[in-house]
Amino acid sequence: MSLIFTLRSRRVLEMAETVAKDVGRDYIAPIDLLLACTRIDGSLAQSILNDLGILDVALTQHLQTLPKEETKVYVYPLREIKIGMNEASRRAITHSQASATEQGLYYIGTEHLLEGILQTKDATVLKVLANYHILVKELLEQIQAYKTLPKPNQPETEYSKRVRQTLKKTKPQTPSLWNQFITHIQEFLETIK
Repeated sequence: MSLIFTLRSRRVLEMAETVAKDVGRDYIAPIDLLLACTRIDGSLAQSILNDLGILDVALTQHLQTLPKEETKVYVYPLREIKIGMNEASRRAITHSQASATEQGLYYIGTEHLLEGILQTKDATVLKVLANYHILVKELLEQIQAYKTLPKPNQPETEYSKRVRQTLKKTKPQTPSLWNQFITHIQEFLETIK
């Protein structure tokens, strides 16, 4: 099953690319993804990190002190990015896809990306979290708590209205699967409003 990235998740990937280029790397590392999560306003990942005191400025300073490492770069085929990812970043994306799938979702949110970053147990990310006296296990538990919070009611956008109308016009091949599909699309639309 192919999952899609939410708008904010795509922005995290684009921001990670910018962060990597700013420090002179031609690939995205998990620390770039973590820093990008702190920079996307309104994202669930940013809320979780900010609640723990992990802020953009401090992470940026820490990132600049890290030695440049030589690592094999894998080009991970995502439309959202133009440069490669190292193996740990590729695993972070894979873990985030698994997390979203476990929830029965058809999209990858910033909370899934953050969870994927943590599950890679990348040494640089672990060092940064240790500076904040944060254990990965505790942060993963906090992410789970955030993911179970109910979504706030938001007004429907013109885009979501058009999608709902299109879905109603399309005839289902299997009614039960179709109903599940509609439910997941509606949940996805609520997250991007």
